[in-house]
Amino acid sequence: MGAEAPALDVKPESRSLLRGDVELVGFVATPFEGLGGSLGLGWRMLMGLGWGKIPLSVGFDFQSAYFGEATSRTNVGAWNYPLFVDKTRHDKAYFIDAYVRLQPPYWSVRPYIEAIAGAKLLQTDYSVAFVGGVGSTDTVSDHAWTYTAGGGTGVDLPVLGPSVYLTLGVRLLAGGHASYTRPVSPDSDVVVHYRTVTSTVLFALGLSGRFGKPPAAPASE
Repeated sequence: MGAEAPALDVKPESRSLLRGDVELVGFVATPFEGLGGSLGLGWRMLMGLGWGKIPLSVGFDFQSAYFGEATSRTNVGAWNYPLFVDKTRHDKAYFIDAYVRLQPPYWSVRPYIEAIAGAKLLQTDYSVAFVGGVGSTDTVSDHAWTYTAGGGTGVDLPVLGPSVYLTLGVRLLAGGHASYTRPVSPDSDVVVHYRTVTSTVLFALGLSGRFGKPPAAPASE
């Protein structure tokens, strides 16, 4: 009888419990309250981290949206000497948010709910045209910061292997008021005033990916 081959000491594969999530989506946003403009169009990039099979991740995202053009008419003259102007504005918004998301990390279909908090910058480009062809002003840009808070829900659907998903989601974001008042030029008596609530609802569609392998199953006896 030949000698038996020595048993091989096979060590289990070492796997990190840290996992990551990334997301790139486009979205449609409802107009900020009071804008009277069109729906916004934008995009979002998200990055998050989780641990093992715990169905919780935290991270941050950046969003940008364009809300189109809105025009309103205002009387800037005295009651007996009316002077009407048309104010035209283009609005853009930039969101920087942190989030906490409850989501099973390794299911093939991954529903989620999330809470979001952060800040947004509203950029408004506006000009004033005097009714009756008297003249118009140059386009002026102004900025206002305010907060964002809200929640969302959605689902990731597998489209390419076990780690790339089609993601669909909805976010309801409440926002504080953004406002500013300034003359249209240093020597002008015409003052432009804006104040609006920056609440919106986002409907998103895009791709998401997960990095990190599932924790190894315990070895059987």
